Amino acid sequence: MRKIVIGITGGIASGKSQVRLELEKLGCLGIDADRVGHEIMLPGKPAYDRLISRYDSKILSTKESREIDRKKLGAIVFADKDELRWLESVTHPAIISEIQSLIDASDAPIALEAVKLMQSSLKEICDQKWLVSVPAEVQVQRLQQARGMTAAEARARVQSQQLIDWDEKEFDLVLDGSMPLALLAEKIHLHWAELQKY
Repeated sequence: MRKIVIGITGGIASGKSQVRLELEKLGCLGIDADRVGHEIMLPGKPAYDRLISRYDSKILSTKESREIDRKKLGAIVFADKDELRWLESVTHPAIISEIQSLIDASDAPIALEAVKLMQSSLKEICDQKWLVSVPAEVQVQRLQQARGMTAAEARARVQSQQLIDWDEKEFDLVLDGSMPLALLAEKIHLHWAELQKY
């Protein structure tokens, strides 16, 4: 099996993770850019000191633990576009660097899940780019069910991503994230089989 990098993107709660997990079953190394983003905010990691220097104890889970509470951080940045831009300017280069290291160290095909795939240099390293699309009302419903958000919190999170322009013409595959899981898996398997021919 040749090493290819499949980039998977789409809005929050669109079903991106499900697509990555399905590709992992097919032998891919799954990389979740959001999880990498969590890791670079841990004490001693690249983004930690800059975040603490800007927000101090407002974003800590407790002063004793010194760990960043992502919910507190999210409440700040998703309510202020300038703060979100600043956060991304700090975290994105560190995330991209870490992802590149993980790809370089693996011999397996890669399933890379990233919301900002097309807005970053990550798109340059992808052999295939897949979009998972779903109506906004489904995203809101899923965020309420899976993450315990209120309807207002869920809508704010979905709206914060609506500035991202996912142009379907830029993608090798567009998947409907609201379809039944069995059908979604079937489509992924069919496309994967096609990729193995080349």
